[in-house]
Amino acid sequence: NEVPLGLYIKSAYYLEPEDVGVKPFYLLKRALEDTNKVAVAKIALRDREHLSLIQVEGNTLLCNTLNWPDEIRSTEELNLPQNVKISDKEVKMATSLIDNLTDTFRPERYTDDYKAAFQQIVDQKMKGLKVTAPAAVQEPRVMDLMAALKASVEATKQGKKKPAEKPAASRAAKVKVAAKTSAARPAARRRTA
Repeated sequence: NEVPLGLYIKSAYYLEPEDVGVKPFYLLKRALEDTNKVAVAKIALRDREHLSLIQVEGNTLLCNTLNWPDEIRSTEELNLPQNVKISDKEVKMATSLIDNLTDTFRPERYTDDYKAAFQQIVDQKMKGLKVTAPAAVQEPRVMDLMAALKASVEATKQGKKKPAEKPAASRAAKVKVAAKTSAARPAARRRTA
């Protein structure tokens, strides 16, 4: 609970022992399980040293590479307005929307739309088809926040929205925080001692 994972986690790797390291591997796994702790270590991947977090994940260990402290930008550098007025009614509507959208995290619901679109372009080029550029994205217009919140709350009450159709901010807001952390990307298989 001491590591602010949102700032530090980069990628994830499942670990498996080589023959010579089976007993130490399972000893570490058991000790981490019994103490309900994680290990912080330095590892070498692709000729670079990485800070990492090792934790129990099911029947194996999961290694998350972490950002080094000097790679994390301070919030003091951001231009954050100090006196934003938010009414109690707006807060109530926003929390109602979050409550309506709250569900268990099931990553299989989400797809990488950019990757799919890119693959489609590659496939078209390989077939010798002409690839056209997508329409330019329009600048977002200023809208009435309260009206937008009301419309969103009503839509979620009536079950009109599907998880894949929600805007990114809504998707992020609906995730329940679990006791264990999960990686942002699927864990790649790696061998380690």
